[in-house]
Amino acid sequence: MSRRCILWALGLALAAFTALTAFVLGLNPQGWDVEALHSVERLHSPTATAVMRGVTLLGSRMFLLLAMLLAVAMLFLLRRPRTAVFLGTAVGVADLLRIGLKHVFGRPRPAVIPHLGRVSTFAYPSGHATVTAALALAVCVLLWRTRWRTAGAVLAVLFVVAVSFSRVYLGVHNPSDVLAGWLLSSAWTALLTLVWPWTYERGRCPETDSGATRSRTTRQIGGNDDRHSPTHPHG
Repeated sequence: MSRRCILWALGLALAAFTALTAFVLGLNPQGWDVEALHSVERLHSPTATAVMRGVTLLGSRMFLLLAMLLAVAMLFLLRRPRTAVFLGTAVGVADLLRIGLKHVFGRPRPAVIPHLGRVSTFAYPSGHATVTAALALAVCVLLWRTRWRTAGAVLAVLFVVAVSFSRVYLGVHNPSDVLAGWLLSSAWTALLTLVWPWTYERGRCPETDSGATRSRTTRQIGGNDDRHSPTHPHG
């Protein structure tokens, strides 16, 4: 993962978020958001609603807080403090950003279809979309140079899309709220990746590098011992 790619991701995400915010809050369009909500309303059924309510809980603040505490504690126990702090910072700051921006923009919740979930804050950007995307992107960054990269990315995308769609299905968010959350988290995670104290061009966290270095050193020492050990004739 090169620095140039991360800079491009940061710039594109920021530009897209700024353009979307200006479009949504400045021109106040209602067409595509309304049409999307009406299209999703046609999918409503008691079974689907129960499933979507369960899915949306996976992106709730309480659930993610508990999951993050467990993950960070486990990483510290595994002696991966840098990884733990990176993950906690990515998700924690993303949560603070979405709280602040909700109050700055003050966009009301959509009143297009009945709300099938409880809400008490502003709509833009979606908190569920922002925080789940931040978590998923942080995990993808940490898995980037491992054999789990593809599987992690697929699971991350499915998780974010499922939780985000549930917010639109329940009628408590416009699709543009969700898109804004994704873009915000993309920009923040890219910025964090740039300033975090390890070199992604090398592709490994220092914790991993130190373990690999110790392993190579041990093998080299063992190999040298074998080469320098005296050979005894068969007697």
